This record gives sequence, structure tokens and C-alpha cells, in this order.
Amino acid sequence: MNIDSMIPTLELDDNIIIDDSSTNISDDNTDKEPINDDTKVTPEKSDKPVNNEYDDVATAVFEELVNNGIVQKGDKEKYNWDDINNAVNHYREELPDMVAQSLVSQTPELAQTLIDYIFTKGQNLTEDDLKSFYNEYITDLNNANTEVNLSTVDEARGYLDNKYKEQGYRKSMIDAMLDALEDEEDNAKALFDEAKKVRDKEKSQNNSTNILTAEKEQQSARKAQQQEFTQNVITELKNTGWNSTKINQIRSDLASKRTWDVLGSITNSPKGLVKLANLMNYWDNEKEDFILEDFVKQVQTKEVKSLKDKINEDMIKTGSSSGKTSKRTISGNLWEHLTPVT
Repeated sequence: MNIDSMIPTLELDDNIIIDDSSTNISDDNTDKEPINDDTKVTPEKSDKPVNNEYDDVATAVFEELVNNGIVQKGDKEKYNWDDINNAVNHYREELPDMVAQSLVSQTPELAQTLIDYIFTKGQNLTEDDLKSFYNEYITDLNNANTEVNLSTVDEARGYLDNKYKEQGYRKSMIDAMLDALEDEEDNAKALFDEAKKVRDKEKSQNNSTNILTAEKEQQSARKAQQQEFTQNVITELKNTGWNSTKINQIRSDLASKRTWDVLGSITNSPKGLVKLANLMNYWDNEKEDFILEDFVKQVQTKEVKSLKDKINEDMIKTGSSSGKTSKRTISGNLWEHLTPVT
């Protein structure tokens, strides 16, 4: 089973997103003394900088990033480490496009549109896409470089005749339209004007450019959806109530694709696939969440049954039904103490 088609696109990095200083929630459900609401807790002082506080060092780093062209200068006088993180993450997201556009700009002008299309399609580029776009691009080049001579009435009529044929008009209708245009004004002015209008429109209809523009719009929409999905994943991680160590570990697993590697191993294992299919039954599409209470009940039911069977087995072996030794201990074959009814 190929797991690659199941993997959502995530742009999570391995940077720590949750700090213990911002949460005191723990994974351990150990018994603890309840805290009285009236109890005042004095937070311990820490020399550790808080991300949202303005910092001279962070400001200096931000200004250095501006000087190196990595980020644009903002309207703040001072910056904090959150500003640095946001700026660097934004730069990392935009870097592939920046590199691609740089390469396109250094390509000979004749091939820039073609190379730009290839970079824009990226991993989604297919052989049919490339052939189709290349043919449109060559057609556009030919149209742009083809000079149409419209200096005589016969040339204007011949040019329009071909264009009308391409549109599916009958010969009789074409001749009638051309005669009407030629006779409409002196010196066949209407005929020449129509021929020039059609020629200019054809040159302006750059199909390859239109295709490229549409593809860039789709790429931008995909990127926005990807960024929104990634942000939602980060938000869900923060809302789990897990401690910072676990949250950062899960984020690291997602960023490094370890999660998908494990999922791929499971789907390629018959035993793993069966258990995964069972777990999928507890997914609620409307709530977009696993309803694990029923799953826990199922597991606990098996454990309780196993425990009961073990108790019954021990009772038979020891002859005890209450945890105490019975006055009569059954030993040997359980059935040898029974006598038939006569």
C-alpha cells in the first residue's frame, strides 16, 4: 500500500513551539492535592527571556536580517524573538519561490515563460502538461513573429476568409460578409479595419501566458491552504493540554515525516493494518476526532474478562471462592470427587 498519497502537506519545522515556562500541564495523571482557589501562588523569577518582550539583542538581530535582505524593515523601533521567528519562517517559506524566480530571470528571454511554467507546476508537472504548454507557447511565438500583410483588398479578404473558416462559417456566408465589409465604406475601409482588428486580437491572445497566470493563481491558493492547515495543526497541538516535551516531540515527528513513516509501516503490516482499521471505527467525521471512550471500554472489557478467567482458574486450583483457603481443598483431578447419582 502506498502511503505517499495519504500524506497531507505540512510545513512544520523542528523549532520548539511550546516552552515549559508557558504551561504547567503534565501527561502524568498522578494523584495530587487539590489547590485551593484562594491560595495565592507567587511565580518564581526566571532569568529566561520571554518571547513577547522587546529585547535589544533581538532588535539587533532583526536589523541585521534587514541589512542582509532577508526581511523587510518594519515600523517598530524594537523587536522581540517572536518577530525574529516569524521573519525567519516567512523567509524559509518564500525562499523556494525566490530562487525559482531568480533562475527564471537569468534564463534567456525566449525561454523564460516556459521555465517559469515548469517551476510553477513543480512536482505536479506531468508529461502531458509540458507538451500541451510547449505547443501553446510555440504557437504564441509564431503568431507574435508572423507579419500579416494587409495592404491590398485581396490580402485583407484572404486573411479574413481563413479566420472565418477556422470559426466554422460556410463559404457562402463568408463571401457575403466580406462583400458587405468591402462595400460598406469607400476604399474598403471597413474591410481593412476588420482585418486589422482580428489580427491585433490574435496577437494579444497569448494562450501560454494565460495558462501560466491561471497556474500561478492555483499555486497561490494551494499555498494559502497549506499554510492554514499547518497553523491549524500547531493550534491543535497547543490545545491538547500535553506538556511541552510531548508537544515538541509530536511536532518534530510531523516535521521529520516520522509519523508518516510509522503509518506506512503499519499499513504494510497485515497485523498493523487490521488493528488500524479497528481504530478507525472510533473516528467521528462530524466532530473530526477520535471517540476513544468506546475504544477504552473495549480494551477494558477484554482485560476484565481475562482477569475473571484468571480468578476462576485460581479458585479451581485452590478451592477458594473468597480469597481464603477452603476447609476442603480440591486436589488432583477436579472430577474424581464427584460420584454418580444412582
